[in-house]
Amino acid sequence: MENAVSRKSETDYNYPKGALYALSESTAKLLGRSWFKVHALQSLQVAALAVTAVEYGLAAMILLALAYQGQIWYLFRRSGDRPQRLRFTRANLANLAIIGLLNVGGRGSATLALTSGMALASVNAIGFAIPILLFSAEAWRAGLRTAAISVPLLVATGLGVTIEVWDMKSSILGAVFAIVNGSFGLLYLVFSRRFVDMPEKASDQFQALVTLIGAFGITVWALLAGESLTAGWSWGLFFTLLFVAGMGTVLPRFIHTRARKMVPDGFYAIMVSLTPLMGLPVDWVMEGKVPTFWQILGMSLISTIALGVARLKEQMPTKTAAEER
Repeated sequence: MENAVSRKSETDYNYPKGALYALSESTAKLLGRSWFKVHALQSLQVAALAVTAVEYGLAAMILLALAYQGQIWYLFRRSGDRPQRLRFTRANLANLAIIGLLNVGGRGSATLALTSGMALASVNAIGFAIPILLFSAEAWRAGLRTAAISVPLLVATGLGVTIEVWDMKSSILGAVFAIVNGSFGLLYLVFSRRFVDMPEKASDQFQALVTLIGAFGITVWALLAGESLTAGWSWGLFFTLLFVAGMGTVLPRFIHTRARKMVPDGFYAIMVSLTPLMGLPVDWVMEGKVPTFWQILGMSLISTIALGVARLKEQMPTKTAAEER
């Protein structure tokens, strides 16, 4: 049946390729966020949520064109088999609404974290580290209670060191928004497995539609916050946002579903959590901020935990993807 959810056994996963895809996705997202902060939010006097809505809208248009290109060509040539498409069943519509709202909350809170004054590397560390907690649920179900409890505690310690919670100069508000962003990411991993397991074209179309919903939702958020949708615009800003849309949203989302098809959610979250260390040199190059000793220590701790969890994951009992859900 069209859009039917696939079922995989552990042997069907491709861990090396899935790890490469997951790291590529998070790296592209990292670079996109950095460019967005430096060249759109800091260099120009514009409303943060408003430009986020436009960037997301541009990304949605590109994703829709890529996902529905088969249908577009079919309208003109009217020959051959009808291209695969996402079916708008009640379950798919409900899933679109849920994940669309998670997109709004996640992308909006990420923007507010970036405008809070917190270092980009710290924002990324929190956003990319929280989804590793998904492993704790898997470890608990597998009977690894010590690992299930210790991993979140160690991650919280690493995050606390990274943002230097004892330093009153740290942006507490930025940390709160970054934690909210990471929490939305965790919920996304939980709710998105159904569309990830759809056939490739249908899952691409789903991603494009939830991005469009996200753009609409962030636009409403910006208006409710009293932001102007027209102030400060220029062709330079437009092309900046077009680049950010391609690098920070389109490319990561195109890779995302393919990475998730290759590995279980827990392993995917672990790979994404290895990204924070890469945020330090990006922060240095893009913003000229030299990493502090505590940032290096905290992010090293988070990445070490992720590597240890990856090794532990290999020892956990194997099960089917259906059981994981």
